[in-house]
Amino acid sequence: MRWQDPVYLEGDAVKMPTNWLFLHYYEVLSVLFRIENSLRIFVYVVLKDKKKSGWPDISIKTEDGGQTTVSAVAKRRLVQDKAFGYLGYSVSSPLMHLTSGELIRIILEDAYWPMFSSYFPASKEIVRTKLEEIGNVRNALAHFRPVKPDDVQVVKQNANQVLSGVEKVLANIVDCPDTVPTNTKEDWYNDLKVLSGPYVQLEYSQSVDERWVRVGIRYSCPLASAPYRTGTYRSYRILSLNTPRILHASSQILEHVIFAYELVPYVTTPSEGDPQFSKTVRFLFSRETMREAYGEFKPELEEMLRKITTETDLIKEDNLARGEFVQSVLVSSSRPAEDKGWYIDTAGLHSGIREDDPPEYWVGVPFFGNHFVSDTESFPWTPVTIARFTVPF
Repeated sequence: MRWQDPVYLEGDAVKMPTNWLFLHYYEVLSVLFRIENSLRIFVYVVLKDKKKSGWPDISIKTEDGGQTTVSAVAKRRLVQDKAFGYLGYSVSSPLMHLTSGELIRIILEDAYWPMFSSYFPASKEIVRTKLEEIGNVRNALAHFRPVKPDDVQVVKQNANQVLSGVEKVLANIVDCPDTVPTNTKEDWYNDLKVLSGPYVQLEYSQSVDERWVRVGIRYSCPLASAPYRTGTYRSYRILSLNTPRILHASSQILEHVIFAYELVPYVTTPSEGDPQFSKTVRFLFSRETMREAYGEFKPELEEMLRKITTETDLIKEDNLARGEFVQSVLVSSSRPAEDKGWYIDTAGLHSGIREDDPPEYWVGVPFFGNHFVSDTESFPWTPVTIARFTVPF
């Protein structure tokens, strides 16, 4: 066999070997990859909001008409996947182990359709037809049957027609661009806005439709020890928050939160002094949950702030100490020459991803823009990006 490789040219150009598949096969693969993973996120968001921690135990129909649960299907397939653990990436989230057909059956199931229907601009039967057409093309590609260039257009048109509401809600929950007004009269806001700590600031934002609320814990990341400096290199031992550990230790937050993710802003090195590091852990809730259940997890928010303060003070005093929520990490800064700018590697500030992380912990967020399905370069629960970053404007 003679396997030929593509040739990467300047810019974004790629020269493909002439014996590779026609271009429309790669196009439909890209489109289907995005649609199916976006459906996974959408199904998770709706189920977690409505079913809370019981969402993995909902009943779904199998291909042969039997009944099982999301959790049971995922556990079985995860075991099968681990038999070939050296291939691909390990992904433990249950939704990542469901097929597109199973996702569609969940959405259209009579018992669950009322939870999903408001996000679709069509009747249930039309939604079924459009999604099943997409599924038919997907199955043809998955089983290596030829597909037509027209099939690609059918998939994209169907997605544009019935998944516009899905894309809108995904962009809304991830972006949450609007600050919650300081004169908001709702009880949850007035009770939570007074929470604070010496090393943290709480930030409250909401989606454009005000259906989703994001609570941000902004941590100042103090130095744990004196920096190491040379002419072209600096390293900093600083303190950071471990988001998965916070979720594991906060049962009521975990029960009600849709997802949590980390934001580490871009850092520049000043001409004098040291850079200022920070990290924000963001928790996404539905507004309905904030109104009805914030009192159940408010004590855990208070305990979180108290523990962050206590552990930060402890590790600043003794940099060999270790906290549950607070950990010391190494951040480096370098520049190739005296006349060049500094490059700061903040990867150490991220908690990373582990097999035992809860599905509520998302890696690969945030996304900015309106076209989440077609443009996002990463999906939650996966440790790598799937495309280059696209400027959304």
